Amino acid sequence: MKKNYLPRHYWLSIITFVIFSCISILLYTYFSKGIPNQLTDRLEVAGKVATHNFELSISKNLLYLENLALQLEEDDVYSNQWDSYSQRLIDRNANARFIAFIDETGELKGINPSDYWDSIDEQLRSTFKKYFNTAEISQNPQANWLKHYGKAHILLVNYPIRGKNIKGSLVAAIDMDAELGAINNFLSDYAFLLKNEEGNVVYSYNSPNVNAFEKTLIFNSSLTLDNSSMQEWSMQLCYHNNDIYDHSFMVVDWMLVFGILLSLLMGSLLFFYLKSLDAVKHAKLGNMQLLQTNMELEGQRKKAQKASRAKTEFLSNMSHEIRTPLNAILGICELLNTSRSKTEKENYIHMMQESSKNLLVLVNDILAINRIESGNENLALDRFEPCAILENLITFQGPKIKSKNLKLETCLNSCTKNAVMGDRTKFEQISLNLVSNAIKFTQNGSIYISCEERVIAGSRVAICLIVKDTGIGIPTEKQEAIFERFTQLDVGVRKKHSGGGLGLYITRKHVQLMQGCITVNSKEGEGSEFRVNLELPLAENTKRTIDQAFVKELKEMRLSVLAVDDNKLNVIILVKLLRNMGMNPDFAYNGKEALEKTESKNYDIIFMDVHMPEMDGYETTRRIRHTDDNVLILGLSADATTSSIDEGLCAGMNDYLTKPLDLEKLAILLKERFMVKIS
Repeated sequence: MKKNYLPRHYWLSIITFVIFSCISILLYTYFSKGIPNQLTDRLEVAGKVATHNFELSISKNLLYLENLALQLEEDDVYSNQWDSYSQRLIDRNANARFIAFIDETGELKGINPSDYWDSIDEQLRSTFKKYFNTAEISQNPQANWLKHYGKAHILLVNYPIRGKNIKGSLVAAIDMDAELGAINNFLSDYAFLLKNEEGNVVYSYNSPNVNAFEKTLIFNSSLTLDNSSMQEWSMQLCYHNNDIYDHSFMVVDWMLVFGILLSLLMGSLLFFYLKSLDAVKHAKLGNMQLLQTNMELEGQRKKAQKASRAKTEFLSNMSHEIRTPLNAILGICELLNTSRSKTEKENYIHMMQESSKNLLVLVNDILAINRIESGNENLALDRFEPCAILENLITFQGPKIKSKNLKLETCLNSCTKNAVMGDRTKFEQISLNLVSNAIKFTQNGSIYISCEERVIAGSRVAICLIVKDTGIGIPTEKQEAIFERFTQLDVGVRKKHSGGGLGLYITRKHVQLMQGCITVNSKEGEGSEFRVNLELPLAENTKRTIDQAFVKELKEMRLSVLAVDDNKLNVIILVKLLRNMGMNPDFAYNGKEALEKTESKNYDIIFMDVHMPEMDGYETTRRIRHTDDNVLILGLSADATTSSIDEGLCAGMNDYLTKPLDLEKLAILLKERFMVKIS
């Protein structure tokens, strides 16, 4: 059972889609597994940067205070230089709200800017004073948060001064919202909180909800404000919300969707591309086939035109060739009616016979063409001697050759007169056509006929027939065309040679049917040589002949015979031939008369013509078969077409013979039918 496979553009597109889809799925799996690690790494980097920046900010402010303290310690006295020193620090750090100097008693000695102290309320001022007292006691730098002042987060940083004459602390108030603004912009996707040493939250950003995250998504770090004070705070940093986690997976999901769509697009593009290539290929193939078909049609058209011209020439030629002997026959009949001389009548009869033979040759050629082209041409299996047939042919054609003053040369010495099995009629036709053409186309010179026989392996005979003439010859370009039907060397109203242009066509077909070959070697103006090679089975030594013993036995059998033909002349001839074979037939001139005779008498053999008035031979045969299945009915007609023969056999005829009657073939049929009775 034949399997149906998908076209190439289908399975290649499917493979492309599957490959790209697998790549997309692998990438999706890889990135999906890496998302938690990526989020953790990003969080760790952000936390380290935030911790470093915060520590850097505190250290920077402490460094400013340290520099100011060193300047004051160097002066060793609180002087008017305080204002310039503190202002310089404020100019360096725009986020400093004020800088204050607290003496060792905890009293506020100076503050810059002074208007800041005046602008705050008493409660905040009291808070600052408490811190000042605490700061004075501290021996190390410290940083403390003031929870809020208005909406700002304030970081109070103090640095002790220990000069000989000046002791106390420097306190700076830093606006951490402004100080951490750059860090917060960097951490817009994150949230964090700061805790002091006691674990209290002193600062938060973006409302962190650390309880909503896993431990791997929370960054913890400690902040060392100053190495000398060993003061440490802690920072916890996480993502602003869980949306970042879902968003990361959503991006990967969309990447997978995009990858699948891209795979589908690639597969579709490949599908349509390959399909277009196939379409182009099929279109080219169709165009080539169409072109080839057009070329074949053009060739067939030219052949048809050539055949049409050949048929037209053939019909014109046949009209001339058939009318010529018919006109001669009719003219001779008129002359016979008026002539009283016996010698003249004999000459007229001879001329009529020649015209009749020529006409019969044309009709036989036409019928042979019909059998050949219908595919119903079969080979008979007759016993004959090729050499004897050629001798008879030479004897028969000798007068014609002599009448044209041509020299006849023969070479039949190598013929061993072997009997072979084959179609005798076709061999006779082949030989006759070649010799007749040689006579027709040779005006001067000679005709050479040769036949060689060679026995092969004791069972077959190789025959080589050569017919050579010194006639008009054949042009090289026409040597193949002469074997085509309706083809003649000269055509038209000025043609010099009669004929229908069928002889060589029939000859080659017969040779091919007998599995032989025919070749021609010719030069225009010098003559032609035709060579036929056949190989036929060697026949047994016994011969089939019509002898008097067979005729005597037929006569003794007293066979009851009926001859049916509407032509009285044909009836007379047939009755005469049958009487010579020992039979005394009755006769009828139409089908109805034949039926009447068969009803009144039982016949052994009926010779039935086909074309008759009143009732034709087919219908007559069918009616006879209704009442008699045993009688031998032989069709006998000049209509030798395949369709007529087939119709006769279908009507009930045992065999079909053609006119003129072949007595040897008739004898064979009678022997096959009545031999049992004879023996």
